[in-house]
Amino acid sequence: MKRIFTVLLAMLFAIPMLIAQAPSIILVTPDDRDDAQYEWLLRQGFDVTKFYPGALSAAGQDTIDMLNAADLIIVGRSPNSGDFDGDDKPAWNNLTAPLIINSQWVARSNRINWFESNNAYHMNLSPALAYGVVSDPSDPIFTYVDLMEGDSVGWCYPPHDFIGNDSATNGEILVSFAGRNPLLVRFDAGVEFYPGSVDMPAGPRTYFGIGNDNLDFDNPNFFPLTKEAKAVYLAEILRLVGEPVAAPVVAPADYRITLITDDDQDDVQYEFLVRQGFDVTKFYPGALSAAGQDTIDMLNAADLIIVGRSPNSGDFDGDDKPAWNNLTAPLIINSQWVARSSRINMFESTSAYHMDDGPAVAYGMVMDPLDPIFDGLTLDGDSLAWCLPPHDFIENNDSASNGEFVAVFNETSPLVVRWDAGVEYYPGAGDIPAGPRTYFGFG
Repeated sequence: MKRIFTVLLAMLFAIPMLIAQAPSIILVTPDDRDDAQYEWLLRQGFDVTKFYPGALSAAGQDTIDMLNAADLIIVGRSPNSGDFDGDDKPAWNNLTAPLIINSQWVARSNRINWFESNNAYHMNLSPALAYGVVSDPSDPIFTYVDLMEGDSVGWCYPPHDFIGNDSATNGEILVSFAGRNPLLVRFDAGVEFYPGSVDMPAGPRTYFGIGNDNLDFDNPNFFPLTKEAKAVYLAEILRLVGEPVAAPVVAPADYRITLITDDDQDDVQYEFLVRQGFDVTKFYPGALSAAGQDTIDMLNAADLIIVGRSPNSGDFDGDDKPAWNNLTAPLIINSQWVARSSRINMFESTSAYHMDDGPAVAYGMVMDPLDPIFDGLTLDGDSLAWCLPPHDFIENNDSASNGEFVAVFNETSPLVVRWDAGVEYYPGAGDIPAGPRTYFGFG
């Protein structure tokens, strides 16, 4: 019933877009490297056309008219910045349609000249999460964002590109990174981009800089926004096309999963998660207790952390144990050995064990067949064929637990257990998770 209600609610939110003609967006991109954004725009209900005019100064009036007829033009991250200088610069600035530019390199003074700066630069490996500082939290585009202390918001994942700008601007800087790097800037029509720029837009403009292909050209990071930043981006798009602010339509691709694994032995799970459409990143911090705050922030910014089966359980005891338990992001642990009381301490048991030769199929006993995770599955009584050998399990005997047992093997070996944030794993454990936790052991 809850799932049906959620679907119906999503459909109701979509009705206004369906009744009226969907706003038309032209995504200016020469290839498929902006497709993550393209697909996201389609999910939001926009009528999106990918188009690349090449040298706009050489285009016919029909191309100019087509661009100006759009409700919004977005110059994606992939275009070559060299197509926006010389005679092409005024051609783009003279378009009357609202326009967003994503590329830091296109926005430079030696290209389209939105900033008095030619200093676009790469930060390929850090920070693990870039935070944007919001200048005006009351702006409606932040309606669906919970700002952190200091009016900051987790903005984008590495690798990053930014444009450094210490000069005056006639634009309204709404979000910036590290003081001097604009992330979101609005410019009014008919006003110079900055004092003395001479260049001015013929229509409303927004700079919304994202993306990097310097670290991996073949797999560019061109739509690296957090869910919060995507909500801001959607709100700014809706403002430019004259629509009220709305919550984003969310799909698996909008959920970022960090798979904690130190090698390729969890790649079967990684590939499974990718097939489901999730945004999955493999990462291994080593000793989390020695990691910097940027790593902690990056992990907490994930929609879900999965500690795969491959990590060494020794990385989850001692000072590392509270470091993992203090993460606020939802977290799943796959390893029976990590879950032991001598490690992260989910169970009052040190007894993880192997069953290398059998059973041929391990059956899980389902504690609540009405739990939504079993929807669409055929149970044999209350049991379900669970996993194939060789097996590992954790023996919990009859020890008490504050978790909710969802499925067990052989009565005393938990397969799936859930814990609420802020509650001891078991009476007297001492260890308490700061966010939701699930044990889903296998392998």
